[in-house]
Formats: sequence, structure tokens, C-alpha cells
Amino acid sequence: MPSFIDIAPLKETVTLRGSEFEVHGIGIGALADVIYRFPALGDLLPKAVAPGATPAPIDVKAIIDLGPQIVAALIAGATGKEGDAAEEEALARLAIGEQVEFIEAIIRLSFPGGLLPFVERITRLLNSPVALVNGAAGKALDTTSRPPLTN
Repeated sequence: MPSFIDIAPLKETVTLRGSEFEVHGIGIGALADVIYRFPALGDLLPKAVAPGATPAPIDVKAIIDLGPQIVAALIAGATGKEGDAAEEEALARLAIGEQVEFIEAIIRLSFPGGLLPFVERITRLLNSPVALVNGAAGKALDTTSRPPLTN
């Protein structure tokens, strides 16, 4: 019988300026931490998964446009440096092309079946009878009422 220890986490190496960095997918806890810190990132998600809406992929450029601090926090979370202010500051100063290399790896690792299929599954979940009964369907993501989660 397989073990989750055997299959998780997915990882890949990003080489930057001759140094290798191990990148992991971002779990729900790490993503919640970043959304809690930067609610504008959470604003992208309801548009992608709004009940009744056609699922749309999240544009990497839209994430980058939110600001270098958000991109730095996402990269830090995927490289084991979450919450490290000095690392995030350095990551925010990377060239945009370098940041995109990390973001592409993070998306591949965080959504191994693809981002669009993930968005479609979340849309189905939010429109499910359970979500409707619990009143979750159609509501915007609340980024202010709970403390951040951790993985």
C-alpha cells in the first residue's frame, strides 16, 4: 500500500545565477497565509471560481502585477523560506524573468493536473449541494476573519 510520505511533496530545482533552489508546490496552508497577508491575491480567486462563471485560468502576470512583495512571499513559501523577511526582501528584488521561473515551477508543482482543471474542480465544489447547504456558494473569499494557516 502506498504512503503519502513516498509521493509527497513534489519538487523541482530552479537554477538561478549558478545556484540551485529546491522548489515545492504551495499547499493550502501556505496559500492561505499569503492571501491573509495580501488580500488582493485572494481577490483573483473568486473571479476564477465564482459559481456560474466559466472557469478561467489565473494569469501569472496578474499575480506579478499585484506587487513584488506578493511574488516574493509565494516564492519564499515554495522554497522553505516562508515568513523570512530578509529572504522575501531579496526575492522582491530579483529580475522579473527570474521571478517568473519560480512562479512557473510553483504553479506546475502546486497544480500537478494543471491550473484550469483545479479551478474547474473548485468551481464544482463551490456549486455542490454541500456548499449550497452551508451557504458557501457565491460568497467572496473572506481574507480578514481568520488567522493564517500553516502547512
